[in-house]
Amino acid sequence: MLGKSLAEEFGPLGVRVNTVSPGAVRTSVWADPDGFGGKVAARAGMDHATFWNSCHPPSSVLPRTASPNRKKSRP
Repeated sequence: MLGKSLAEEFGPLGVRVNTVSPGAVRTSVWADPDGFGGKVAARAGMDHATFWNSCHPPSSVLPRTASPNRKKSRP
């Protein structure tokens, strides 16, 4: 969200924003309970669903950092 907010604010001025966001990404590697994510969850002593939700809380609890009225800089 920070990268998107910065891009929306400074994009019209010609500034490009690149970000690196480490963490679990919903791919079969992490999302499959029998895959790597399931093994990490087991090592952490929790079931896969609890592990995944601790990495990615539901979007309804995430703060909104960008103003909904702000114009988009580029598609």
